[in-house]
Amino acid sequence: MTMSAPTSESAAMEPIHFTGFKRNVAASVGLILGGGLAFTMNLTDTFFAEAIAWSFFAWGVLLLYANLLEMNETFIVSSEGLQVRNPFRLWAMSKFWTWDKIERVDIWVRRFDPTYENIYLQVYHNAGDELDPGVLQREDTRYRAELTSLIIEKAGLKADGHDVADLTDLPTMQPARYKWT
Repeated sequence: MTMSAPTSESAAMEPIHFTGFKRNVAASVGLILGGGLAFTMNLTDTFFAEAIAWSFFAWGVLLLYANLLEMNETFIVSSEGLQVRNPFRLWAMSKFWTWDKIERVDIWVRRFDPTYENIYLQVYHNAGDELDPGVLQREDTRYRAELTSLIIEKAGLKADGHDVADLTDLPTMQPARYKWT
């Protein structure tokens, strides 16, 4: 029986997908319906009432779009790099960042005694733009311990001034920002 060296295909990591979080869209639908019904119920006779109806409608549409952006965002971790996909983002539906270009990861705890909804993950990427060489791109998402540990490990980042070793149990004494560079 002969043993063969692992090939590059078998050494490559199977991509791991991290999908977006489910959001409650009731508030946005309520704002859209409230603004729209004001027109159908003939409640917009004055300028002020019409302006409020349009404001409700516009804020409802913007809130729905923001919820769709967060729900449909996908982070894909592979052996080559980090890919961020979002079909609802009109300006960059897909981004691919190689591990050597990821310069920093921040965990931002925004409240005392937070839930995972109050902790954000920020990933910084050096764009390598020839015209503006110092520019960093940033991608924000809600905190996931497994995604964070994979990014830190694959990008070879080191803790910057803190001793957080267990990413599943973050200190919650006060709002804080933890960095890996």
